[in-house]
Amino acid sequence: KLKVLDSGCGNALVGSELKKNGCYVEGIDFEAPIDSSNIDKFTQLNLNNSSLEIPVCDFDYVLLMDVLEHLDEPEQFVYNLRVKAKGKSTKVIVSVPNIGFINNRVQLLFGRFDYGIRGIMYLGHKRMFTFNAISKIFEQAGFKIVKCDGVPAPFPAAIGDNLISRLFLAINQGLIKILPRLFSYQIFLVAVPFPTLDDLLRNSMETMKQSDGM
Repeated sequence: KLKVLDSGCGNALVGSELKKNGCYVEGIDFEAPIDSSNIDKFTQLNLNNSSLEIPVCDFDYVLLMDVLEHLDEPEQFVYNLRVKAKGKSTKVIVSVPNIGFINNRVQLLFGRFDYGIRGIMYLGHKRMFTFNAISKIFEQAGFKIVKCDGVPAPFPAAIGDNLISRLFLAINQGLIKILPRLFSYQIFLVAVPFPTLDDLLRNSMETMKQSDGM
């Protein structure tokens, strides 16, 4: 049974679907979900505490779905995940808005940079990310990036699930294959932490003890 930690789980919509598919799911967030029974366990934590005691090493996957853009210090938060992995290759799955999306570039061309109540320019976003920016955060924190893809705009959610929205979605997906940095509405990244120096030293000591015991 795969163990998943949904960081910044919100109302645990993703976690509840994973649980239906046989995963063990724990959620952490500043506020409790409306119905925390949708997941196996919920812990109320302030994710802006960058040194949180998050048991990353106990999980196969850690989800950071639309979370990092809300944090004061995402660099420190990500590095803390590596430390708390304790040398285990837990996969961290990330999604963040792409500030380099073509709509934002066109608005900047005409001198506009308007915040709103939803989307990439949501008022609650404290940080902006491009493909380079989000990759650099994980690389500098000591992660190996195993996947970094673009995600199309949510046309069905914006204008309804119909023929036109599906057509726009297909066009957007095709354009992402050509110019992902320009046509991706969001960035989807998967990263695995490298062991820290402390992890390597600890593993060496444990190996030496086992050798001496033999």
